Amino acid sequence: SVLPLLPLRNMMLFPGVIMPVSIGRESSKKLIEEAVEHSSMIAVCAQIDAKVENPRQDDIYRTGVVAQVLKTFKMPDGSYTAILHGKGRMDIDMVVDYEPFIRVTYSRREKETSDDENTPEFNAMIDEIKETLNRLNNEIAGGMSAVFTTDNLRRGATTVNYIAAHAPIPLAKKYELLCMNDIYERGMMAIR
Repeated sequence: SVLPLLPLRNMMLFPGVIMPVSIGRESSKKLIEEAVEHSSMIAVCAQIDAKVENPRQDDIYRTGVVAQVLKTFKMPDGSYTAILHGKGRMDIDMVVDYEPFIRVTYSRREKETSDDENTPEFNAMIDEIKETLNRLNNEIAGGMSAVFTTDNLRRGATTVNYIAAHAPIPLAKKYELLCMNDIYERGMMAIR
């Protein structure tokens, strides 16, 4: 399968997470316009170095997510803000085109799992994640809407992926988290 690839600077999308993303590069704007026009899925991966303006295959983390563009907003400066919903993890196999935007072949990764989701330890970790998120939200201006979101997180994987996407941790560590298959292990690493 071939998908258009949206490279992100300084952020990483996780499965189940809905996130606003600023789109400024001309190639990325074309990608978003086409995805919206055709209601098609896109691949989303983080750039290893945010300063690279025209990333090549070696400039992008190999693992990312397949995502849906839920909504776009055109900004006064001509850029877009796109609301993306991460669906499932994938690995880039190969870049097949760079123009007018990056297109890749990809393989879906195995579904994230956890044998521990009904244990007291897992529930305690989820409670700690929610406390951490609420504390972070209170430190950020406009945190009320984010607090509302965290209070409504129910499923373990969604909660773990939400903290992994939004926690103030280095991008390289977020990549490690995304590559982990076990949700419990991912959650424990995210809150350490």
